[in-house]
Amino acid sequence: AEVFCCAWHPQEDILASGSGDSTVRIWNLRDDNVGGPPCTVVEGPLTARGSLSSLDDDRDVTTLEWSCDGSLLATGCMDGVARLWRR
Repeated sequence: AEVFCCAWHPQEDILASGSGDSTVRIWNLRDDNVGGPPCTVVEGPLTARGSLSSLDDDRDVTTLEWSCDGSLLATGCMDGVARLWRR
C-alpha cells in the first residue's frame, strides 16, 4: 500500500508509517531486533464505531505524530477521525 506519512519516535529507533490501506505500522529499527518481526500493525481498517470495515472505505492514514515523550501516537485519517494510541 502507498505510504502517506512517517514519523520517527523522539527517543528510540522506531518509525511509524501511515498508509493507504488504513493501517499504521510501527517499524522496529533497533539493533537488538535482529530476527524479530520488522513491524507491527497497530491500526486496521476501522469504522466510526471501531469495528472492522472493508478496504473500500476511505480510511487512509494521512498524518501521524509522536508525543514529545513518545508515549502517545496521534493519527489522522481521511474519514475525519483523529485517534490517540498508547505505546
